[in-house]
Amino acid sequence: MQSNRLMKLPKKWALPRRLCGIASQECARRGSSVKQTVVLDAEALGFEACFFVLIRTSEHEADWQDKFLNALLSRPEVQEAHRLAGDIDYILKVRVANARAMMSSIKR
Repeated sequence: MQSNRLMKLPKKWALPRRLCGIASQECARRGSSVKQTVVLDAEALGFEACFFVLIRTSEHEADWQDKFLNALLSRPEVQEAHRLAGDIDYILKVRVANARAMMSSIKR
């Protein structure tokens, strides 16, 4: 399977698709390819709304962070979570069907 970005290379630079596949395999063989990604159409799957949630906390203990991570992992609507420097501690990327679904997710 080839990544979405890799599949765009032949069109962008007029490269044969097979050559891009060979390059991908060679990167994997050398260990320089970390992962391949499949990008799904969220809207086609019924997740039309994307929200970014900012979180501030005074908790930074290891046990709290473990609980927080487990809470995020139990919520499939959370696509990404990033630790930030500054006033905001975390930013979450959340995909849901609509604003009502987002409010339900927050209340859980």
